[in-house]
Amino acid sequence: MFAGIKEQPRFLNDRNAGIKANTFCRNVPDFKDEELILSTTHATACFYLTDDEFLNSAFDVDNSLIMSVDETRRQVCEGIVQAVREAFSGMENCTVEFSTAEILTGYCRRVVYKDGSAAMYGNVNRDDFLRMEYPDSSGMQMLYFYKESSHTLLGIFAAVPCPAQADETSEYITADYWGVVRERIEEEFGRGVNVLGLCRSAGELSPHRMWSVDAADRNEEWGRKAAERIGKTISDAIIRERENSLLTFDTDEIIYSKQVQNLVYKEFTGTEEREVRVSYLNNG
Repeated sequence: MFAGIKEQPRFLNDRNAGIKANTFCRNVPDFKDEELILSTTHATACFYLTDDEFLNSAFDVDNSLIMSVDETRRQVCEGIVQAVREAFSGMENCTVEFSTAEILTGYCRRVVYKDGSAAMYGNVNRDDFLRMEYPDSSGMQMLYFYKESSHTLLGIFAAVPCPAQADETSEYITADYWGVVRERIEEEFGRGVNVLGLCRSAGELSPHRMWSVDAADRNEEWGRKAAERIGKTISDAIIRERENSLLTFDTDEIIYSKQVQNLVYKEFTGTEEREVRVSYLNNG
């Protein structure tokens, strides 16, 4: 399942980048833009953009030393176009094998206390700690794509119910745990095997263990060591479960479906909120 953004990101509307994208689409026969899925995620180790400026909530950096907003938008869009071009030109008829792995990657990050309150990354050692708000994550699903004519492994799709935020708030450029996964897959299968990593539904889950880890090891739940731990868990499962295929099919049997969900926001009165808290605690 893919979740899409209704409105096109503003950086894709940049005039020069838009011209590049339109030129590409016109010059590649049979390309259909509705068949292109861009998977994005938010980052917690970098700057981010508003409509007209960089915002930087973590570090004090001289804006004159970094790229302008227009330069950044153009670079991002050109990178997307180049990636699409390479992917489109390298497409092959494939057979696909499906497998799963019962590994734990995402952990509930919200702590519930006996008074009905909850806090993200709350203190689980308080005397009034009650429980974690949600269960931890479920397993990972994988698709292995093999060249039809030679059964050569070309790529791996992995859907993980955990955001790539193990290495958040770092002061260096990082691909987080997906970078670790790709490095280990390259070591195992060679440079030509691509890894497409997607985040499954992972609301209020994070890669940071909170109460299932010794106090002495808690510092390793953040930063590069956390990214390496989860990246190793995922890549080990990808390598291991390749030999345990549950289903084999052709690429023309893959179906993409899109649904639009309209979410309704409800404001609670004080009485309704108290009733919900009581019911929540009694049934949790």
